[in-house]
Amino acid sequence: MTVQNWRSSKTKAIKKVLVTEFSRLGRRRSETPALMEAITQAGVSIYAHNLGLETLLANGKRNPVTSIVIAVMIEIDAMETERLSERILSGLAEARRRGKRLGRPSGSTKSEEDLLAKYAGVVKDLCKELSIRQTATVRHVSTDTVQRVKKAMAVKPTSPIDPAL
Repeated sequence: MTVQNWRSSKTKAIKKVLVTEFSRLGRRRSETPALMEAITQAGVSIYAHNLGLETLLANGKRNPVTSIVIAVMIEIDAMETERLSERILSGLAEARRRGKRLGRPSGSTKSEEDLLAKYAGVVKDLCKELSIRQTATVRHVSTDTVQRVKKAMAVKPTSPIDPAL
């Protein structure tokens, strides 16, 4: 459910939304508070089972305890995200300090010549000016593969093409 859905909703049939925890309302941490606000402004209470808290009191007013808990939870989540990022960067720096090679293993990518040789049929079809999708369909390869071959052809325009293909 998006914020727009709640704002544009004309129905008053929904009185309460039950969730296991507030963070389950949105996919991303950044969208959850805005969605909670939109739902609450629409007069719908959100009940978080893990905390036993509701955003609205029985009289329809905001629950101040829930507002404080949500604010604290948002800040704790932001701190956890920052700590995780710092730990990842620290681990990468430590690996570099120890001389560990990071990234894709050496030799795991093909040179332009090898790529063009492996996909000579794709090269032939591209030279015939077939589209990327047509070439992918005819040669039973992905469109990404065809695009990689096309890019390699631009780098090495004088690549040999076997006319027997």
